[in-house]
This record gives sequence, C-alpha cells and structure tokens, in this order.
Amino acid sequence: MPRALLIFFALAALSVGGAWLADRPGLIALQWGGRQIETSIAVAATALLALLIVVAASYRFWRWLLSSPMALSSLRAEGRRRKGYQSLSSGLVAVAAGDLAEAKKLARRTAQLLDEPSLTLLLSAQAAQLDGDESAALADMVGGIGEGRRCHEIAGAAYGQHHGGGGGQAVGREPA
Repeated sequence: MPRALLIFFALAALSVGGAWLADRPGLIALQWGGRQIETSIAVAATALLALLIVVAASYRFWRWLLSSPMALSSLRAEGRRRKGYQSLSSGLVAVAAGDLAEAKKLARRTAQLLDEPSLTLLLSAQAAQLDGDESAALADMVGGIGEGRRCHEIAGAAYGQHHGGGGGQAVGREPA
C-alpha cells in the first residue's frame, strides 16, 4: 500500500511539473561542435528524464550482473541443502520401515548433499544398526557426537546400557 501511494504521488508530481512547463514556454539553445541545437524546455526536461531513467536502469543491470554469480551459488547451495534434508528424511523413514538397502543408499546420498556430519552419521548409524553391525553403528554414533575421551565414554556407556554389556559402566573406566 505505501508503495502504491508513493507511485501515485510520483506520477502526480510529474503531471504537475509537466503542466507547469507547458504553461511557461521557452527555448534552450546549445552550441556544440559547430552545431546549434534549439529545443523547448519541455522537450529538454523530457530528454533529461529519459536519460536519467536509462542511467538508473543501466546501473541496476550492472549491479545485477555483478551479484548474479553469488545469487546463483546461493540458490544451488539451498537446493543441495533441501535435497539433503529430503534424503535424510526419506532415509530415516526407510530405517523405520526396515528397508536396509534404501537406508544405506540414502545415507550415502545424504552424506554427499549435506555438510552436517552429525546428521549424516546419525542416518549411517541407524542403517548399520538395522544391518546388525553394532560396531559400525557405535563408530558412526561416536563420530556424530565428536572426538574426545568423554564422548567415547558417553557412547560406550549408552552402548553398554542398551546391550547389557557392562551394566551401564562407561568404557575405559574402572568400577568404583
């Protein structure tokens, strides 16, 4: 709405300016390069306005030309991200449905598309667990959490609680 009002007032100002110029006739004479050019003030003002519009349009085109590679790169990255999340969602659905081949395929595709290792490793760990490869599932889970002794201890404790190995004791710790 404010933009429409702005356009309306700009057109009204142009109309008032055009009427004012029409009421005050006059001539502009220009000598340049051995030539003399004579025109009315209204024609000169219209030519000046047209020149300003062409300069503004050229400037906008130049700015668009300079920014278009960055915009295209941003669009491509957004498309990859969107496809990656779609692949991740489909992979998690495949894991839930028990479709191992589809889950593994989508885990590889998600890893290629997304630059978020924790999410891709989650899907890989779920697919490995579905395949019965608990050590690969644990390795992917630890890789998703991050490096460091404490992370390995947490993952080992979770693995031990889930599988009854160690009764919830963290891996690498002595019983108290």
